[in-house]
Amino acid sequence: MINHKKSERKIIFSFMVVSILIVLLSIVSVYKIIELSSITQKFHKYPLTVLNATQYIQTNIVSIHRYMKDVVLSVNEKELQEALAKVHLYEKKTYKDFQIVFESYLGDKKQIQASYELFKSWKKIRTEIVELVHQGRLREAIAITKTKEYHHVNKLNKSIETLVKYAQKKGRSFVQTAEDTKNLSISIIIAVAMVILVLVTTIVVWLLKTLDKEESQRKEQEQQLLSQSRLAQIGEMISMIAHQWRQPLGAIASTSIDLKMKIELDLYDLEDAQQRKLFNRYVIKGLDQIDAFVLSLTTTIDDFRDFYKPNKLISFSQLDTPIEKTLSIIGNSLKANNITLIQHNNAKKKIECFCGEIMQVLLNIFKNAEDNFIARKTQNATIWIKSEDTEFGINIEICDNGGGIDKKILSKIFDPYFSTKYKKNGTGLGLYMSRTIVQEHHGGRLRAQNTENGVCFKISLKETIEEYNGE
Repeated sequence: MINHKKSERKIIFSFMVVSILIVLLSIVSVYKIIELSSITQKFHKYPLTVLNATQYIQTNIVSIHRYMKDVVLSVNEKELQEALAKVHLYEKKTYKDFQIVFESYLGDKKQIQASYELFKSWKKIRTEIVELVHQGRLREAIAITKTKEYHHVNKLNKSIETLVKYAQKKGRSFVQTAEDTKNLSISIIIAVAMVILVLVTTIVVWLLKTLDKEESQRKEQEQQLLSQSRLAQIGEMISMIAHQWRQPLGAIASTSIDLKMKIELDLYDLEDAQQRKLFNRYVIKGLDQIDAFVLSLTTTIDDFRDFYKPNKLISFSQLDTPIEKTLSIIGNSLKANNITLIQHNNAKKKIECFCGEIMQVLLNIFKNAEDNFIARKTQNATIWIKSEDTEFGINIEICDNGGGIDKKILSKIFDPYFSTKYKKNGTGLGLYMSRTIVQEHHGGRLRAQNTENGVCFKISLKETIEEYNGE
């Protein structure tokens, strides 16, 4: 029996290698995805936040400066207070936005501090303008608005613009980092995937070659076991030949002696025409009997020759042919041991089969039943053989009343080298090769199950041999 443990170890090893590579690829992918996610979060948390906040500050500064103009141009107290309320609102928003910039700015905080101080110092100018408006000194308030405040706001805007540009630059840097990380991740994943693909292809080719080699070795070993199984039956076959030849050889010897005595004793007067005619008839009759006995001997030899001939040609025939040839070999042995054979050959289909191999299967089953009958000294020993057509082929049942097979070993009888007849030179290959022939060579099925009084072997054969080519 071929040991497949080496193949199993190779497959397990290959699976582990591929699994490790896939896990590695997964880890790299997850790591790069996390890295991209982190970059995106940082981009959102820092440059993008700062950019939005500084742009809000710019908008707020513009709004404050515009409403300060409304303060100067207000014609009554109500308009003045409304304009001042707007100024205070946008001033409050600007302080909040500066706080966001302080928290998220990744550059030098001195730049933010400088802008922040400029914004704070602007309030003194605004307060001065408001006081002049309250005093009715509008020309002075307008002059400060157009000169001092205007220049201060420009300086403040330039300072804020520096922050905006830094945030934009930092944002582009994060976007570029994300793009580089994405490209690197894709390159790494593709490289690892290619390595896995090449490795898997190599492993598959390697395994296919290994399995093909082992399959060739299996077939070679199978042929050796088949030959060994047949050789194991030679002693039994010789015994059967001797038994079948004993009667015709004895008859030939008896006829020959009888003819010789008739001639030596001159029981016929050859001078007399009538006596000579009787003598000729007697001699011809004796020779005919010898011819018939010789033909019987030749037929026996042909049957055994067909059985042992290494013929791998598929024949298309009814199952009657291998059954009858098998019985012609073992039939006399069964009769000599008082074993009754009952046949019900109902199968009419022709199927593809290796006739010699089917004969070996049948012979193994018959011989095992015969040996079991003899060992157990079974009374009224009987073998039933029945064949019938099925939808897909033919079924053959060979049953006996020999007491069956011990349940403890029933599941082992088809194992190689398992035998209950070691003391009688049993090889343990007969049933193993029988199952191999039926299931692997013919794509059929061979089963054994105990019955009430014995055991039944059931053979199922398909009409055509689909896979095994006999090599």
